[in-house]
Amino acid sequence: PAPGDQARARLAPSNDVASERARTRAHRAVARPVGSWVALLSLVPSTMLPRLDVGCYNDDATYAIAAKSLLQGRYASLQLPGEPALNHFMPGLPLLLAPVVALAAPHWAWLKLVPWLCSLVSLALLWRLGDGLKAPARLAWLGLCAANPTLAACSGSVMSEPLFLALALGSGLGLKLLLEKETPGRACAASILLAWAALTRPEG
Repeated sequence: PAPGDQARARLAPSNDVASERARTRAHRAVARPVGSWVALLSLVPSTMLPRLDVGCYNDDATYAIAAKSLLQGRYASLQLPGEPALNHFMPGLPLLLAPVVALAAPHWAWLKLVPWLCSLVSLALLWRLGDGLKAPARLAWLGLCAANPTLAACSGSVMSEPLFLALALGSGLGLKLLLEKETPGRACAASILLAWAALTRPEG
């Protein structure tokens, strides 16, 4: 090979290292304002936490009762005479609520932390799914989603929408990662999230 080719070959690894360091510095430069922005956005759904009592929609009380029935090894309408099987509400949210019910009952207000955390997870997943955008565009996109009044309202009520949104976004990210590199772990994670989403709501 020519001397110039040999010199370029020797410089190639150092150029790769320099590029990697530059990318790391760029990520660090974005990480601090992004963390502050996400912390600020988390206050939006937080405003709804004290506004809605568990049971104000009736459906949210049913989800709590369904979670309680799961702790008894069944899926039943405990509030009805004869405690018949519960076949109208999907079990996805009660499965997630069951450990909280076991720990917090009868302080039902603690259940509202579940949809609030689901909303925060959804915002984090939205940020991850937008990794093809530049930082300002990703921040603007995240801000518009976090300030959505429907998302904020659902974040303070024990309903299935926040969990369904988090599962749908999580399964979408799982499929994206699976297309980038197929591994058994990624395939299993995406499948579990998709199945759980299907058990949470029959439609979006």
